[in-house]
Amino acid sequence: MEKALVKECNLTDVSDKIETLRAKLTYLYDATSTQVHNEVLKFSYHLELKYKDAKECMLFLLIIGGTLPSSAKLYDFEGRDSVQRFIDQLYLSHVNLGIA
Repeated sequence: MEKALVKECNLTDVSDKIETLRAKLTYLYDATSTQVHNEVLKFSYHLELKYKDAKECMLFLLIIGGTLPSSAKLYDFEGRDSVQRFIDQLYLSHVNLGIA
C-alpha cells in the first residue's frame, strides 16, 4: 500500500477547481448514467486499495460522493492516480466520442 503525498489544502482555496470537476462529473452522469458510474467505481476502488488514507483526499471524496471537509491532508493523488486527471480524461473521451 502506498501512502499518498501529504499536501494539505483548504476547500476555500480549491473550490473553483472542485466545482468545475463536479460539473463535468454531473454532466457525464446525466449523459451516460451507468457507464460513467462503473468507470468511477472501478477507479475509486483502485485508489482505496492502493492508499490506506484515500478518504483523506479531497478529490477522492468528490468522486465517491462524500461530503467535502473544510480542509484535507491531500487535494489529489499524483500521476496515474490523479482524480483530476481521471475526470478530465473521462470527460474528454466521452465528448470526443459524442456520448456526452
